[in-house]
Amino acid sequence: MPPPLVVVVDCVNDTPDFADSPTGLLGLKSTNVRPYVFDLSERWFVTPEDFNLWNRREVPQAGDLILTREAPMGNACILPDGVRVCLTQRLMLLRTDDSFVQRGYLLHFINSSHFQKQVLDVCRGLTTPHIRVKDAPNIRIPLPPLSEQCRIVAYLDGLQAQVGAVKRLQAGTAAELEALLPSILDRAFRGEL
Repeated sequence: MPPPLVVVVDCVNDTPDFADSPTGLLGLKSTNVRPYVFDLSERWFVTPEDFNLWNRREVPQAGDLILTREAPMGNACILPDGVRVCLTQRLMLLRTDDSFVQRGYLLHFINSSHFQKQVLDVCRGLTTPHIRVKDAPNIRIPLPPLSEQCRIVAYLDGLQAQVGAVKRLQAGTAAELEALLPSILDRAFRGEL
């Protein structure tokens, strides 16, 4: 039986000197990784030399899972197409064999409270809990057959889509209420309510 994770790579435990101008090569920080979300609202560019140096262990590829090792610990997202990145401090790369474990299944598991609890039980660090690559084998991942993993992923993706729709509706309603507030206050102060 092949291992469920083909590649587990820790970041280089140092921070590169970020470039003064856009190079097209991104140095990812833990703030770029939120649960399920690859967030590029803030970008840090690295030089080609640092890009190669920081990727000496493994070059991140589209579809890889990026996991925060600490600050915060345990956020994970999937690296999308079209970005060239290297991992800086506090990040870890996971690459799966999709014929054994579906990356979406692993993504949901890593973002679960079950994973967080396990990590807290085995992690190191007295003041700031963190995940080490050598701790990874101690994390137990329930692995049902691939067809069941696909069913679980489809179900959880459907729930996330519903939650996303509710959040968008809530944001729209909040914006409408905020737009109405000045006219309501105006009417209130004119004694029309």
